[in-house]
Amino acid sequence: MKMQKGNVLLMFGLLLHLEAATNSNETSTSANTGSSVISSGASTATNSGSSVTSSGVSTATISGSSVTSNGVSIVTNSEFHTTSSGISTATNSEFSTASSGISIATNSESSTTSSGASTATNSESSTPSSGASTVTNSGSSVTSSGASTATNSESSTVSSRASTATNSESSTLSSGASTATNSDSSTTSSGASTATNSESSTTSSGASTATNSESSTVSSRASTATNSESSTTSSGASTATNSESRTTSNGAGTATNSESSTTSSGASTATNSDSSTVSSGASTATNSESSTTSSGASTATNSDSSTTSSGAGTATNSESSTTSSGASTATNSESSTTSSGASTATNSDSSTTSSGAGTATNSESSTVSSGISTVTNSESSTPSSGANTATNSESSTTSSGANTATNSESSTVSSGASTATNSESSTTSSGVSTATNSESSTTSSGASTATNSDSSTTSSEASTATNSESSTVSSGISTVTNSESSTTSSGANTATNSGSSVTSAGSGTAALTGMHTTSHSASTAVSEAKPGGSLVPWEIFLITLVSVVAAVGLFAGLFFCVRNSLS
Repeated sequence: MKMQKGNVLLMFGLLLHLEAATNSNETSTSANTGSSVISSGASTATNSGSSVTSSGVSTATISGSSVTSNGVSIVTNSEFHTTSSGISTATNSEFSTASSGISIATNSESSTTSSGASTATNSESSTPSSGASTVTNSGSSVTSSGASTATNSESSTVSSRASTATNSESSTLSSGASTATNSDSSTTSSGASTATNSESSTTSSGASTATNSESSTVSSRASTATNSESSTTSSGASTATNSESRTTSNGAGTATNSESSTTSSGASTATNSDSSTVSSGASTATNSESSTTSSGASTATNSDSSTTSSGAGTATNSESSTTSSGASTATNSESSTTSSGASTATNSDSSTTSSGAGTATNSESSTVSSGISTVTNSESSTPSSGANTATNSESSTTSSGANTATNSESSTVSSGASTATNSESSTTSSGVSTATNSESSTTSSGASTATNSDSSTTSSEASTATNSESSTVSSGISTVTNSESSTTSSGANTATNSGSSVTSAGSGTAALTGMHTTSHSASTAVSEAKPGGSLVPWEIFLITLVSVVAAVGLFAGLFFCVRNSLS
């Protein structure tokens, strides 16, 4: 009887404890728990897997995920932190997002604020849509309307207002003033642009000053440019193409259009990636912001972060996803990644399959590394090896195979054939590229044909551009008609009615061009435009001769008229 009474008291106490722990309007404190959830009230979680608060105060330390929809959230060393309305403070967190309010992120991977003030320090990305943004040593700082100040940031963009960027990779303004120092790219459509030690500075209308930059182009105004780029190898073999910085301490490295690719010991291949680092093993990164492998093989495509400590990891267009093996079926999901298996995604943010078949409809991103991909009205479609057909898609990318894109924003083929019509960007690293009415057509190795395109670039092979704004060939043959700028570093260059034609080593032929320069080769200029206000000697002589003949004729006529009248 006493034992039964004791059991009843014990169960009653447990029920009271359970009720207090699950009350939606009370305070919850959890330590080393897997999950802590509060619908309304205060939540404090330490070393927990997940801490979520819908309305109230949430404090999480070293937690996997902390989300607050309305209230104040303070997170330290957490993987994910989101606040929809209120104040968000994140330290050493991977992701911190606030839709309306104040967001303060320190050493976080991403900090985003839609409306309000955002302060990010050493963060990878900070984006406020309207308000003030202050970023230090961050990967990206973007402000659509307001003031943006970025220091040592990778990208700083302001659509309308003032932007000041120091040691940033890219600073862009649509209308206003832009000041960039040691930045990769500074572009201003209308206003003043000042760039120092930047890779590219472009101004369509305004003043541009670039020092030690790789490329500086101004359509109407003054431009001053002096060149630079960097590729360094201490011990081993390094091959870098159009990359800002390529460093290999010991081993082989191949980087294409990447900002930074570093390999301490092993082989590294990076294409259009922000940063690819391998300590020991093989790493392949394409259009990824960060791909890191300590020991093993890692393949990342268009991913924010893909990390593999030991084994194989494949991530595409995902914020952070690593899967060794399995099958994934995702519907309306943000990120789904499978290294080996089949993936079927419908209306999903991201669906990735490394080996198998992928079918995506109305999805934001569908990626297949090896297999067949069919995408309709999707934002991004990327197969690494196989056939890809995209219609009215924002981005279509094929690393090896055939790619056909119509009315797409971006079409990219690393190895194979690419046909793009009315697309914003068409790029082929190795193969044949045909672009019509596209904004940009680029071929690193192969043949490129661009018509009415904004930019046509070929690093090694033949390039034919008609009515294009810019055509550049580093090694090969370039034929340009009615283009604004045509540049060939080594090979033959033929430009007609182009604004500027420059050949550093090879033969250059320019007709009716604004400027034609050849440093080491034979140059033939036909009807080359001369500086405004200056006349060549034979023109001065001809004008003088005509003036003398006219004066003699006038005096002779007057003489005969006077003589006839006197007689």
